[in-house]
Amino acid sequence: MSEPLVACSSEPDQGDSPELLSIELFRQRFTDGQLSLSQWDQFAIKPGETHLGGLAPHSEEYAQAVMDSWSQISDREQYQPETDESFELDDADYLAFPYPYSSRNPAEVSGYLGALAHAISLIGHTPPARVVEFGSGWGHLALTMAMSGYSVTAVDLNTASVDLLRRRAAALGVPLAVEHCGFLDFEPDGRFDCVVFFEAFHHCHRPFELLDRCTAMLNPGGTLLFVAEAFYDGFYAPWGVRLDGSAAFMTAQEG
Repeated sequence: MSEPLVACSSEPDQGDSPELLSIELFRQRFTDGQLSLSQWDQFAIKPGETHLGGLAPHSEEYAQAVMDSWSQISDREQYQPETDESFELDDADYLAFPYPYSSRNPAEVSGYLGALAHAISLIGHTPPARVVEFGSGWGHLALTMAMSGYSVTAVDLNTASVDLLRRRAAALGVPLAVEHCGFLDFEPDGRFDCVVFFEAFHHCHRPFELLDRCTAMLNPGGTLLFVAEAFYDGFYAPWGVRLDGSAAFMTAQEG
C-alpha cells in the first residue's frame, strides 16, 4: 500500500490567548448562556482537564480517558453514535440547496468546491476504480466521484443524510451504492482502490480500529485519503477531544 495522502487543515488562528476554563466552569457558563459560538476565540478548555498525561495512546485507559472528557464536556453519559452523530435535514431545501450552497457565501462555496477538486486529484487511481467514502453526508464528494466514472460506495450513519443522498443520486441518474451504517459496522464486498474521509474520520471514537479496517479493505497500492480533517501541529495530546472554543461549544450543544 502506498503512503497515505493527507490534506491537512491548519490550527485555527486564535489571535490573543483565549481564557482557559475548567470543564466544570465551561459547563456552568454554557448552561447559563454566557458562551456562544461567535465567541469561539475567547475561551478554551484546559488541556490538563483530560487527564491523558502518562497514558499510552493505544491503550484502553487512554481511550476511556478521552471518552470521559467528551462525556463531561457534552454532559452525556455515554457516547452512542446512532444518537450523537444523527441530525435532521430540511429535505426540501437540502435536495436543491445543500451546504455549501445554502450558505449563500461565495467564498464558502468556492472553498468547499476547491476542496472537492483537490480530493479528486489525490485519489491516485483512474475510473472505474473502486472507492468507498466514509461519512458521505449529503454526498457532494461521493456524487462527484461517481459522475467521474468511479465505482463508489458511500457510507453514512445519519438516516436523513442517507435518504437525501439516495434521492440526489436517483434524481441525477448516477449509480451509487449507499450503505446506512456506522464506520465500524461497514462490511465491504471486496477490496477498494481508495478509502476516503472528508471531514469525517474524527467522528470515530475508535480511530485505530477504523484505520486497521481501512488498510485491510485496500487493494495493493491503494490510497487512504484524508481531506479537511482536524490534524493539527502542536495538538495537546497524541489524539483526543478538541478543546478550542468552537469545538467545545459544539460538543456541548450537539454532542
